[in-house]
Amino acid sequence: MKNRILCTLAILFFFTCLSHQVNAQLTVSSAPTTAQLVQNILLGPGVNASNFVFTGSNAARGSFNCAGACNVGIGNGVLLTSGSVSSAIGPNGGTGVGVDNSAGSDIDLNGLHPTGTGQQDAAVLEFDFTVATDSVRFRYVWASEEYHDYVGTACNDFFGFFINGPGITGKKNIALVPGTTTPISINNVNNGSAPGMTSPSGPCTNCAYFRDNTGGTTVQYDGMTTVLTAATQVCPCETYHIKLAVQDFCDGAFDSGVFLEGNSFQSVGEIPVLATSGQYTQVVDTLYFCQGDSIKLEINACRPPLWSTGDTTNSIWVTQPGIYYTSIANPPLCFAFSALIYVQYTNSVAIITPNGPISFCPGDSVILSATPGVSYLWSNGATTQNITAYTAGSYQCTVSFGGNCVASTNTVNTSLLAGLTLNVATSGPLTFCQGSNVTLTASSASVLWSNGETTQSITVNSSGTYTATPTAAGFCPSPTSTTVVVNNNPTVSINGKNTICQGTTSTLTTNNPFSQYTWSNGQNTASIAAGVARPYTVTVTDANGCTATNNFNLTVNQNPIPVMAGDFDFCLGANSVLSTTAPFSSYSWSTGVTSATTNVSLPASYTVTVTDANGCTGSVSQLITVYNPPLPAIGGITAICQEPMLTSLLLPQV
Repeated sequence: MKNRILCTLAILFFFTCLSHQVNAQLTVSSAPTTAQLVQNILLGPGVNASNFVFTGSNAARGSFNCAGACNVGIGNGVLLTSGSVSSAIGPNGGTGVGVDNSAGSDIDLNGLHPTGTGQQDAAVLEFDFTVATDSVRFRYVWASEEYHDYVGTACNDFFGFFINGPGITGKKNIALVPGTTTPISINNVNNGSAPGMTSPSGPCTNCAYFRDNTGGTTVQYDGMTTVLTAATQVCPCETYHIKLAVQDFCDGAFDSGVFLEGNSFQSVGEIPVLATSGQYTQVVDTLYFCQGDSIKLEINACRPPLWSTGDTTNSIWVTQPGIYYTSIANPPLCFAFSALIYVQYTNSVAIITPNGPISFCPGDSVILSATPGVSYLWSNGATTQNITAYTAGSYQCTVSFGGNCVASTNTVNTSLLAGLTLNVATSGPLTFCQGSNVTLTASSASVLWSNGETTQSITVNSSGTYTATPTAAGFCPSPTSTTVVVNNNPTVSINGKNTICQGTTSTLTTNNPFSQYTWSNGQNTASIAAGVARPYTVTVTDANGCTATNNFNLTVNQNPIPVMAGDFDFCLGANSVLSTTAPFSSYSWSTGVTSATTNVSLPASYTVTVTDANGCTGSVSQLITVYNPPLPAIGGITAICQEPMLTSLLLPQV
């Protein structure tokens, strides 16, 4: 690893673990023993293991559980680290987290990085295993704090899965970049270099298998691989030794770890048998051969098998029909068996079976299948059991059943059908208004319409595409489509006052603009002035030529005719109370009074305007005459002598 100032990082690591070890979705434990880590956690079905050994710091190995949003990609298993399993717990709060556990190095890991220095902190888990099939596999994720700062440098932590045993020369590392012989390391799987706590942006080196964990919430390591599979071929029932190891280079900081999926170290299935017949080889359950031929059955084994024939060689030659199998035993560790292999004579008869009609329409096809055999040679040069015929032609196949057992099939002649296209006649326009319809008539009586009808003619009153497909036998149906558009009728309403007073008008308008208007009074404008009590009707036409009609009833109320009552002439000094002859909703006198009566004392013309319950008004005026009072005059001698004599007074007659 790298020589760095680690005090700040150690403090950061301490508080990160203190805050997140309990609540994080990645949990770890160093409590399980070495045997428990392998037997109870790592191993899956089909594996017998023993001799469990761990070398390194106990804090560097343990179990893990990745729950909820944990992004390791593996739910649980065994964790091996170059420091401490606790260092794996997120979040990814900083770079350079690690623990120098003072462990030594591993010779095999040193061999993977021969130019590396500062080899230390190795965690090595080893055990022996035996499987009952020909392979073993397990899944894992490699993760490291050396991402992304030390990509492209000599400071690369390494890990490896080293296996040795029968059929393997030396030790074989199976922790490889998929499809290559390249060991997985920081430099071999990445997306380029980047400063601490920043994401890289290339260049890519096998980055299809890399995941950036910068800022991750559950795992501390800055980067990790995708979930990968380690696998190798082995001999059934033989004992192998595997070493799972990880260690630091350069120094003890910047930890790395490998997550091994629980129960994924497994080997399931049966011993595969290789069946050889002539020059053709395949793995099958049932083998066919001609009478007088033979079939070779062979397995890959490192110890003598026991065949159902009693033979103990890796291969046998079968000359008779029957059921064959083999087994391998290594008591008490392993008992392995192959599947049952059925060997049958073939009758040397081959035929071609089409999967449908051999007369078909242009653009269609038919699959021709030959009788199952070992090899095939068609008249068109194809060498598969099935071929697809797209054109007219003659097809024949020669089928080999192995050895000298060969048969020729019948000849199948394919042909193309002639086309039949329908014409569709229409009874009128294909675009019309709601409430109308159109009749579509096909040129053939044998027809299937897209609406399910089978009559030659259909009447439609809704929008859609109507397809007519001919159903006459011996022809390719060429559909003919006709599109019908049905425009919705407009909706019209008449707005305006439906009650007016005599002498006024109501302006009637429609709710929307239309292309054409026809009113029942003969007008053709968008609005009319109506003053006569009667029903009014408007018919409108929209841009599509569709129409709608609506009615409007107008009521005209008569204006009220008030009659004024009261004294219309009187003497000066008197007054008169004027009133109307009927009760109304409101009154307005020329005197300014708004009550039902008004008191007048002066000569003038007085007017009252009344409003009835319908809001209609009427007026009446009345001239008021005021007479002056008479002036009396006294006649006679205004001066007389003082005598006892009376003079009669004459008063004027009024």
